[in-house]
Amino acid sequence: MLEPINQNTEEIIHRLTHYHPVTRLPNRILFHDLLQQEIASASRRKESVSIFLIDLFQLKELTDTFGYHFSDMVLQKAGDRLTELFSQSNAVACFPENNFAVMAPMTGIKGATITAGQIVKLFEPPLVIEEIPVALTVKVGIAIFPDHEASAGPLMQGAAAAMHAATNTEDDYILYSPTENKEAVYHMKLMGELPNAISSGQLVMHYQPKVDLATGSMSSAEALIRWEHPEHGFLLPGAFIPSAERNRLLQPITAWGIETTVRQIKEWSRKSILISTNLSAQDIQRRSLIDQIEKTIRRVGIPPHLLEFEITETAIVTNYEMAREVLFALSNMGTSISIDDFGAGYTSLKMLKNLPVQGIKLDRSLIQDLISDRNARFTVLALIDLAHHLDLTVTAEGIENKDIHELLIIGGCDLGQGSYFGLPMSAAEMTPMLGSRLVTSTSF
Repeated sequence: MLEPINQNTEEIIHRLTHYHPVTRLPNRILFHDLLQQEIASASRRKESVSIFLIDLFQLKELTDTFGYHFSDMVLQKAGDRLTELFSQSNAVACFPENNFAVMAPMTGIKGATITAGQIVKLFEPPLVIEEIPVALTVKVGIAIFPDHEASAGPLMQGAAAAMHAATNTEDDYILYSPTENKEAVYHMKLMGELPNAISSGQLVMHYQPKVDLATGSMSSAEALIRWEHPEHGFLLPGAFIPSAERNRLLQPITAWGIETTVRQIKEWSRKSILISTNLSAQDIQRRSLIDQIEKTIRRVGIPPHLLEFEITETAIVTNYEMAREVLFALSNMGTSISIDDFGAGYTSLKMLKNLPVQGIKLDRSLIQDLISDRNARFTVLALIDLAHHLDLTVTAEGIENKDIHELLIIGGCDLGQGSYFGLPMSAAEMTPMLGSRLVTSTSF
């Protein structure tokens, strides 16, 4: 026979049902109830209520690197900062997705944007966890009663849509609008369809040639993922990879990409074509990535030196020590490493001296301005010269015409990539081009 529930048991059930287990702040259920009450009160007073949904951008990477105990402490410290800023009782909540929510009565649009700025500024000083400084980037979505929605549920959905929209831009915070909601629903549907896209063969790999600028011959290629969506058509990575990162769906995509690239190297092995593939900041924070790559290379049976990984500057500075560990492990297994989008302003050539890097790929913004912008031209030529002094190969991406091509040859750039040589194409389309001369070399 079941014993009757006593008062202590009821208190425990209430706490588990209404409060976040780590931060002890109100959870989504309690916050929704409190928001409903505040909206009813504000409606009678003809006042406004703003809510802010806050995403801690790097929390998943911190969990992968340091474990759940560490990320739980980050959540607790972040919650403490927010409750210090917002002293009203139950104004701050923490949701199961590890997003924070803040309710601020009597704040119209102007006041809400000021408050959002205060939230962003609140996280500029790093959190110190077990003597480790943790720099967090926050993205904030804002929704206001009665300007945007008239009840708690839609208001929270609006804030969530605005927050997701902010994560796709460089903006720290975004005010809700129906456009953001439509965009958020679109990305949510895509993420729901992505696992099936992998298993059903909707993801495909295209390859863009890289040309030896001295000879005009195709020397290597870059593997670029595409999604052949049955409803939305041909989707480029920017349409789904950022959302996949946020929704913890990147690992299976990375695994598929590495497997596909390695198999293509095997198929083209008689031509000894090097293929490069991209790794994200999230990828190189996983030690398990090394084992995955090593097993794939061994199982398929390719020379490791024909596989190159392109890693952005941003990925390295996100967690330099972890990135350095992973890059050395990749280098030790015989693969090549190149820094993508170099020149965007994050790392320096001096930093690369301490990394096992064989090359850099100059950011396309520098290359596209090469003819019209004297400063861009000086920067590119200086970077090429400095990189060569460090025995690094230099690739220029975004080459779109003959003038840029010829200027890069004069500047001593090693490799080129862009529409001037060929757009990304299927493996079948590229096979006849392997090793062939794509442009006539120019003599000066």
